[in-house]
Formats: sequence, C-alpha cells, structure tokens
Amino acid sequence: MSTAETENTAGLKILLAKKNPETAEKIHSAISALSEYPCQINRVEKICDAIHSLSTEPFDIILLNLALQDSTGIDTLKNLLEKIRHLPVIVFGDTQNAACIREIINAGAQDYLPESQMDASVLFRSMMTAIERNKNFQTLCHSEEKFRTVIHNLEESYYEVDLRGNYTYANIKAVHRLGYTADEIIGMNNREYSTPEMARQVFKLFKHVYETGIPATIDNYEVTTRQGETLVLELSVSLIRDIDGTPIGFNGISRDVTEKKNVLKALKQSEEKYRNILENMEDGYFEVDLIGRLTFYNNAMGRMFGCDTKELLLLDNRKYMDKKNAKKVFNAYHTVYQTGIPNRSLQYEIIRFDGVKRYMESTVSLMKTIDDKIIGFKGVARDITERRQAVEELARAKARAEAADRSKSEFLANMSHEIRTPMNGVIGMFTLLQNTELTEEQIDFVETGKQSADSLLTVINDILDFSKIEAGKLDIENIDFDLRKTITDMIAVPAMLAQAKKLEFMYHIDPEVPSLLKGDPGRLRQIIMNLSTNAIKFTHTGEVVFRIFLEKETAKKVIVKFTVKDTGIGISSKNQSKLFNSFQQVDTSTTRKYGGTGLGLAISKQLARLMGGEIGIDSQEEQGATFWFTAVFEKQKAVSDRHAEISKTLQGRRILIVDDNPSSLEILSKDIESQGCICDTATDGSDALLKMRNSLKTATPYDIIICDMVMPNMDGIELGTQIKADPKLAGTRMIMLTSQGLRGDTERMKQIGYCAYLTKPIAPAILHDCLTTVLNTSQKSAKQEQQTSIITKYSLAETRRRNIRILLVEDNLINRKLARHLLTRFGFQTDEAVTGKEAITALEKTPYDIVLMDIQMPEMDGLEATRIIRDPNSKVLNHDVRIIALTAHAMKGDQQMCLDAGMNDYITKPIQPDTFLNAIEQQIKTKAND
Repeated sequence: MSTAETENTAGLKILLAKKNPETAEKIHSAISALSEYPCQINRVEKICDAIHSLSTEPFDIILLNLALQDSTGIDTLKNLLEKIRHLPVIVFGDTQNAACIREIINAGAQDYLPESQMDASVLFRSMMTAIERNKNFQTLCHSEEKFRTVIHNLEESYYEVDLRGNYTYANIKAVHRLGYTADEIIGMNNREYSTPEMARQVFKLFKHVYETGIPATIDNYEVTTRQGETLVLELSVSLIRDIDGTPIGFNGISRDVTEKKNVLKALKQSEEKYRNILENMEDGYFEVDLIGRLTFYNNAMGRMFGCDTKELLLLDNRKYMDKKNAKKVFNAYHTVYQTGIPNRSLQYEIIRFDGVKRYMESTVSLMKTIDDKIIGFKGVARDITERRQAVEELARAKARAEAADRSKSEFLANMSHEIRTPMNGVIGMFTLLQNTELTEEQIDFVETGKQSADSLLTVINDILDFSKIEAGKLDIENIDFDLRKTITDMIAVPAMLAQAKKLEFMYHIDPEVPSLLKGDPGRLRQIIMNLSTNAIKFTHTGEVVFRIFLEKETAKKVIVKFTVKDTGIGISSKNQSKLFNSFQQVDTSTTRKYGGTGLGLAISKQLARLMGGEIGIDSQEEQGATFWFTAVFEKQKAVSDRHAEISKTLQGRRILIVDDNPSSLEILSKDIESQGCICDTATDGSDALLKMRNSLKTATPYDIIICDMVMPNMDGIELGTQIKADPKLAGTRMIMLTSQGLRGDTERMKQIGYCAYLTKPIAPAILHDCLTTVLNTSQKSAKQEQQTSIITKYSLAETRRRNIRILLVEDNLINRKLARHLLTRFGFQTDEAVTGKEAITALEKTPYDIVLMDIQMPEMDGLEATRIIRDPNSKVLNHDVRIIALTAHAMKGDQQMCLDAGMNDYITKPIQPDTFLNAIEQQIKTKAND
C-alpha cells in the first residue's frame, strides 16, 4: 500500500446508503482484511437520513445504492449531489447497461461498481482513487474560486467575451463602469454601447488577435454608458483557448482614460492659449539655458532688440550688453540658481541691434524638469527706458523742491534759535530776581514779565519743532522710562494752571497699563502738556480729566491710549477738520481771544505719528471736547510691573470718599480699590454722615474718610467739624483733598482734626503712602496726635527719603560739598568716601541703599570699585546696591562703559539739582519694585 493510501485509510469513515445490512458487513470485512488501519461504516436506508448524517458528521466517501426506501434510480444520485458537492460518491448496483453507467458518471459519481461482481481490492482502490481525485478537484475549485475573487474585485475592468463578441463574464468594475447589472451585461455585445465606427475598430482588433494569437490594444475606444455618459477606454485584448488549444473567446483589461484625455486636451488648448498670449503680449517673454543662451522668446523680444526674432536664437547675453551689465546679469542669475528664489526686479542696460541703449527690467526664475532638475531660466522683460527717465526727472524735481523747503525750514530754525538764546537769558534773569528781596509791586512786575517771557518761549519752541518737522529732522528717542513717574512728574504744571482758573483737574492711569516701557518720554510729555494746557485754556468752569488706557498688548509691545476731556467751549464738527493744520485755529476771533500760533496740535499730530499712533477729537459745540491720541511702546525686557503687591496695611480697609464731582469720585475709587481697599462714595456731607452712622449700626465702620474741600451745602471743613463733634464718629481718621490750596490751610485742617491735607490731582503712589501712614499712626494717643504734624505730600516725601541711606563717593572737595548740600536739602541720610577703596570698606560695614560713585578717583576708580561691589565673592553686604555714576565725561561711549561695569544710572557734571533728585528717586522706586 502506498503512503498516500496509508494516509487516506487512517480513520477512514464511510457513509453507506443501502437497504441490505449484510452489504455493510461484507464491505467492512473486505476493507479490514486489506488494511491494518480501522474504518468506520455508517449505514442509512433513506436519502433523507443520508443528508442528515452528512450535515452532522464528517465522512471521507459515500457508497450509494440507487434503490433506497425513499428514492430510486438516477434521481437518488441527483438528490444527494444537490445537497452535498464536496465528497466523492461511488455508486454500486446490478445494472450492466453502458448507457445507464455513462449517465451515472455524467451526473457526478466518481465510479460505478456492479454489486454482484464487487471485489474487495477493486472496491478499496476505487475508493482511494475517488478520495484522491476529489481532493485534487476541491483544491482546483478553491484555487479557481480564489482567482475568480481576485479578478472580480480588480480595480481595473476585466472582461471575457465569446468569438462573436458577446459578454460571458465581467467583473464588478466593468459592470459599474458601463452602468449595467451583472445579469444584464452577460450576453451583451459591444455594438450595443459604442458607435458603428468604434464597433468596426473593435471587430478589426479582435480579428487581428484571432488570426495572429498576439495580444493587442486600442487606446481611444469610446463607449456610451447606460446613463448616456461618454467614456474613453484603453482596451487590451487576448485570445482564450480551451484545453485542446482551440480559440473559444477573448479576454482583457479596459482602463478609463477619459480624464487623462480631457486633461491632455485641456493642456493642449491651454498651451495654445498661452502661446497666443505670449506672442501678443507687450512684454517680452524669454527662456535661456544654463549658459545664458536664448532658447525660446516671443515676438515682443524681437521688437525690443530691433531685429528679426530668429536672430536671437541661442544668442548669448554678452552679445547685446557691455561687460558691466553682463556681469550684473550673470551674478543675478547665479544667485537665482544657488537660492532658487526668483529675482523680480532685475534692471540692466542692453544695446539694440541698431546701437541704441535701452533700460530693461526683468523677472527671472528657474526652469525645472518634472523630476526637479534645473535646466535653465525663464522670465518676463520690459522696456523701462521712458519710465526711468521720468523717475529720474521726478527725483531731480523733488530734490529741488526739498532743497527749497530745507532752506526755508533751516532759515526758520536758525531764526528760532537766535530768538531763543536771548529769551533764555531774559527768563533766567527773572528767575534770579524772584529769589531776591522784592516789594509786592516788584514781585507783580517780575511775575508778569516772566509769564510773558514763558509764553513767548513756548511760541518759539513750537516754531522750532515745526521747522524740524518740515526739515524731516524731528527726532524720536527709544529709551527705558517709567510711564507713571513721567506722568506724575509733569502733571503738576497743568494742575497749577487749572487751580489758577479754579478748575478741577484729575488724572487716572488704568492699572492694566504697564509702567516700565521703552519710547520717548520727552515727546510724550510734550503732547500731553499741549492737550492739557489747551483744555484748560478753553475751559472756564468745570473740570479737565486726563486718562490713560491700555488699548492693545502683545508679547513685546503695547498700544496706549491717552484722553483729555474738558467741559469747555467745545468745537463744532465743521471746524474740527482745521484743528491739526499748521498755523490754524478754529476761527480768527478765537485766536484774538485766546492767543497761540495754532502749531501745537499740528506738532502733536506729527509726534503721535512718529510714535506709531494717531490723534483725534470727539466734541460738540458748547458741550466740551475730548482730545485723544495713541502711541506704541516697547516693553522693557525681563520686567513685570503690572500687578504690584498689595500693602498688608491697606488690605480690606474700608474707605469713604466724599466729593460732589462724579469724575473725581470715579478716579479716586479706582485708585483706592486697586490698592486692596473697600471703597464707598458720597456726593455731599449729609450723605457721608448718614453712611458713617449706618456703618456703625452694621459694625462695619470706615477706617478713613477722604473729603473734598469745596462742596455745595456742606463743605469739607464743616463735614470734618461735625464728624469730630459726634463722639461715635470722632475716632474716624480724615484726609482732606483740595484743588485750591491756600497758605494757612494746613494748620487749619490740623486744628479741625484732619490727619492729612493733599492737593489734587494726587499721584497713586502719594495716595498709597498717605493712607498707609495714616493707618499706621491710628493707634497714637490724643496727646501724641496733637504733637504729630499733619501729613502732606511734602512730609510723605521727606519721610520716605529719611529712610534712605546714601554713600557719596567723590574725591573732589567742591563737588563733594555741592552733592552733600543737595542731598541734605532733599532730606537724605548721607555718608562720604573719598576713594573707591574707602567705598568698598564702608559697604562691607553698612548696607547702603544707593551709592553715588565718581568715576575718576585716586587708588581705585569708580569702575573698578563697581566691579568689586558686583562680585559675589567680595565682602560687601549688598552686591545689588543701586549705583549712580557721577562723571564729567558726557560722551555716549562713557555712559555705556559705566553701565557695562554694573552701574544702574549715569549723571553728568556739573550736577543739575532736578536731574540729580530725579535719578535718585528713580532708583528708590526701582529698588522698591525689586
């Protein structure tokens, strides 16, 4: 027995369909005698039982007798094979009729054995052969099924037709492409969905393949789908032969190339279109190879060169340029080649074929193949000879005009300087006179003369600034500055002007506005002063309110908006357009009544633009005006000043503000609430007393009352008197505010019981210090309170300065005396050192707040001393002490040298008192923020 037979008989399971049980025994005995492997025979007598057994158990082969209880004859075999196709069937019976045996085999049986002549060995081999044949058949069927599945689901359309061209098979893609169902397409002929001409071409192709046996293709086969859409197909055709090699049909793949054909058609049309455009455009189009020879160009190029177009073919640019221009063009092309970045404004000069020079402007970019290989350059050329001549002439005319303007502006500037120099002398003499012993009449004369001189100097300064604008020489700085300090320092002047006219002047800086910025504080101050003094000039009663808001913020910059609102005469919309023009005011009567050159707003407009902003006005006649402007500032690097730490002393304190002016109430409330206090407001004295008494009932008394001096019905003096007269309210701390302070008021306020007396407008820092000082002294006894001086902005500044220790390092005796005198007058504690060595020794013993450091000194100069102070390995107590340089060298490089050594600021000699104090105050504030 072969290996295959042994494997197949291992555990052989047979289904026997036979009425006679003896046959089963006989078969079992015969097979067992031939094989050492066991076999199992299940016998059934009905065809239905056979089908049931096959559905519930696995069998290797079926032995079928055609005479069963429920079925006889050839139908028995057919009924069984309808239900089961995967097992081999051997039929045995009594017939010897060859026709019947042929019918049995054709119906699907593997073999037929006469039962009367059944031999055990014949039966066994027949079964083995049937099992093996069935196995091969099933493998073949599986392979064919797999192949058919692949073909059926191909992304390409696969088809099979007979020799007449009728479909015998089409996969899913082919069916869907033509729009028919799978059943509908079988039997269809290509003539049904193509034109007669197309059908003839396909027939001719099929005939050629049939005769030669060589596959062929057709790439423009047009068909019409069931939905009426026309498709263009690329069709491949091969011959199908049967097992004997006889042609029985055709098969192949069809691809939809409709889109491809449409794209090629559109591309061709586009190419024709753009070729027409190129040939008819006024500008020259050109293409050159990598060595600069023209390979393609349009007719316009020939016209530009004054020659027949054919003469330019493969012409090198050196043939129509001089060496200078040829080199310029070569360098430009080389840069485009190296970087890949097109040159969009290459200008050069050519020499036409007739010898005339023309100026050209070209765009140049790379030409590449589909695989990104550089093959040359392309571009558009334009003759700009006339344009260049016009530009040159315009430039000459502009230069002449600017020269004339400069002459006028420089003359105006020189005249302004010439006038300003003696004016400074006049004002200086008036200032010196004011410090001498004068009679009341002389004081009046001097003050009147000084005011007139100041007004004249303002006019001269405006004219000088305007002349700088005209000449384009108005400078804008970009330096570090503190916005809040800048505003605080300059606000005193408009406040005094408003006080003289008995106007309320207020200002507020929104907490969201950062303080530490980079820009031009001088020019910013100039615009604010101009707008503020204008508002005061044109306002007779009421108030002027100055506000600063944050309009926009980025990581590096801020846009700040400044507004000045007044209750003055207002300006009609018709006249507003004149405001920002040079030498113009609203009307001539205004000029006569109020004076002025009309330059202030024009200069402010230019300054706002130079600072990256704009300026404008919102106003109605007789309803006041709001002037506004914006400016762009950079933020100082690595600085965060937006949210200052709230004082623990002020946190949660209850404050009542009493003022009849709504703007004043709003501004004071915001400033106080930003410092951590709880704020209530009252508009008159009666309302204030009512709220104070109600607060006692709810056990939430006010810690401080801030009261305005001038109010209707009950002023601040009467309110303070009533509060101190009421035993329940008398313990409340009181602060008086006034816009019109007079001599003697401070002592009077102290007698009434006020703890502090401040003049409006109040800087937030001064208000903070005042509140803190008042609350810190609230525990003093009545006797101590009587001995304590009333708090003013001057006493607050003196208190703050008394706590600052300064080390003055200066070797020159006279300079040391001057600096010591100023520091003492300002109220600072001061120690002295003559050399850098002495300064180091002093700093090793005492933690000073500020060092004023001379640069040139014996033994150790200021720069070396500063480096030792900043060295973390030195023995000084505070390596971060604020250091201000004092030097007679005023060059820009000297300032940078000091800063590089580690100094914080720089003051040039001779020392100016105001500059000296401002520098120290700035370092005190910076130290506090740190």
